[in-house]
Amino acid sequence: MLIVNNGLITNARIDVNIYPRLEHGPMKDVSGIILHQTSSDSIITTMAGYTFKPAGNGAHFLINPAGQIYQTARINQVCYHVGRIKAYCKQVHMCTPRDEEVLAGIEKAYANNDAERFKQVDAWERNKPAALRYPTNDDSIGIEVVGAPKNGQYVSPSNAQNASSRWLVSELLMTLKLDRKRIFAHGHMDPRKYATEGGLIAY
Repeated sequence: MLIVNNGLITNARIDVNIYPRLEHGPMKDVSGIILHQTSSDSIITTMAGYTFKPAGNGAHFLINPAGQIYQTARINQVCYHVGRIKAYCKQVHMCTPRDEEVLAGIEKAYANNDAERFKQVDAWERNKPAALRYPTNDDSIGIEVVGAPKNGQYVSPSNAQNASSRWLVSELLMTLKLDRKRIFAHGHMDPRKYATEGGLIAY
């Protein structure tokens, strides 16, 4: 279990390097962990984005190709790392009749407008209790692994990155009292991302 003080972790395997621009207010509860991969193969480029990009997008942790773990935001703070979410009930085949009705209506109304369709599904899902939807920015921890897609496909992280990811996820699950079922690859839950993002990260 990790030692945490005001969202900051004290552990020899984690280099605390907080980027204030990534923190967007207190996070009251954590319902899941999201696994990401970056748009760049360079940790320097990624961290420069954390420092200078005005949107303040980024996750709580970053793992470089050598397996070093950086804490880049406090785990009691909201980070902008999730984006839109798909309908979780469709992924687990547990939609209610009301879900089916609403989602079918959205599909029909916005069949030719992906952006609006994604927005409407996201809005419907966010009104559900955490256990019945994918995690959002407001209630999830994000872990980014450095590594850009190749020809539109993300590849497996390095062995060192996977080893660090397995350790970090295990520690976070114990510390935050989360179930392993609440770990998600970003590409599986955000319709705007490459479907392969995060899918090959070990945990």
